[in-house]
Amino acid sequence: MIKLGILKSHGGKSSSKPMHSAALNNLGIEGEYTVYECLPEDLKKTFDELRKNKVRGVNVTIPHKIPVMSLVDKISERAKLIGAVNTIIFEEDGKSTGENTDMHGFWNAIPKEIREQANGKDVALLGAGGAACACAVAFIQNEVKTLKIYARDMNKLKAFKTELESKNLKSQTKIEIDLLENIDLSNTFILTNTTPVGMYPNSDSSPVKLEDLKKLPKGGLVYDIVYNPFETVLLKDAKSLGYKTLNGVEMLVLQGAESLKMWLKRNDVPVDVMRDAVVKSLLS
Repeated sequence: MIKLGILKSHGGKSSSKPMHSAALNNLGIEGEYTVYECLPEDLKKTFDELRKNKVRGVNVTIPHKIPVMSLVDKISERAKLIGAVNTIIFEEDGKSTGENTDMHGFWNAIPKEIREQANGKDVALLGAGGAACACAVAFIQNEVKTLKIYARDMNKLKAFKTELESKNLKSQTKIEIDLLENIDLSNTFILTNTTPVGMYPNSDSSPVKLEDLKKLPKGGLVYDIVYNPFETVLLKDAKSLGYKTLNGVEMLVLQGAESLKMWLKRNDVPVDVMRDAVVKSLLS
């Protein structure tokens, strides 16, 4: 029996368990996907137990994505680039590899016709935390013209910009930073929210004022990587103004499918089944 799971902090609902359980069932694979909760100070102990119990692989959530990098035996180039691990693969001999599928999930969730137009366009990113890095690297690697990053803390913004520039991504993308209170969406093709503002249980707020959102050009996409609630206040506002919208469900599904491919060493994972399971879990 294959053992999989998610390594997370205490509290909060995860849609990863129903998503991966549905996939294993669809593939006819006997296995279990377990939620492993631990405090930061217990991370090494929990990691050692996973290895000892011959768990094949786990997803990793905040706040463990960066600390776990010091525990794995090998880190993929992609995870090094992003500076965080969201997937761990354990081999038969117990050796572990830290991977990151967030960038893949984030970028490929965007509709193809919009992805193909992003090159040479201006995009805006809300947030300068761990979730923002994979999104920022995806935009830079796909040669957007300008990446404007907004947050509430200028020191954090400066540090984030320095970190991105140190990655030597060999891109012509111009990185600009400013405080969220100064947001200007007048020439923005894609607006992405990576902050927890609007996330359950504080789901009655938005990181962007309605009057600021109205400045987004027609045809623009508003992308909120939050997936609980299914439709955040930001997305509701954007939809009411006629903009295209995208929630975090597809990113969750695609990054999860990429993880499952690595654990099972096969490419035929049932993405549609995984998506249906996530939607069902969120709406139940």
